[in-house]
Amino acid sequence: MNTLDVIRYFELFNNNDFEGFAAFYDENMTFQGRGRSFRSRAEMLSFYQKLKSRIRETVTLKELLMGENEIAVEIETELFAFEDWLDMPTGPMREGDIIRSRNFVWYEIQNDKFKHIRSARY
Repeated sequence: MNTLDVIRYFELFNNNDFEGFAAFYDENMTFQGRGRSFRSRAEMLSFYQKLKSRIRETVTLKELLMGENEIAVEIETELFAFEDWLDMPTGPMREGDIIRSRNFVWYEIQNDKFKHIRSARY
C-alpha cells in the first residue's frame, strides 16, 4: 500500500463508493473508535451504509505517516445530517446539523488490506 492508495481510499469513502472503499478492508478486520467497534468488513460496511443514508460524511486528509505495515493519519471530518438521527452512536443529530472534528486514525496493514483500525477524536 502506498500514499496514492490511501488518498484513493478517502476519495472512494467520500463518494460513498461502498464496494470501492470496502475493498481496502480485510474480511476479518477490526475497528475501534468513538462509540463503535466492529469485528469484520461486513459489519463495518453495514454501519456505513446506514450512516451514509442519513449523514454526509466528508473526510479531509491533513497528515499522513506511512510505515512498513501501518499508516497513521490526521483527518478532519464533517458530518451533515440529512434527517434527524437522535440515537446516532456518537450523539444525537438533527436535520441540518453540522459537526466537525479532528481525528487520529491508525491503520495496521496485512496483505495490503486494513486489518486493524483505531480512531480517536480530539
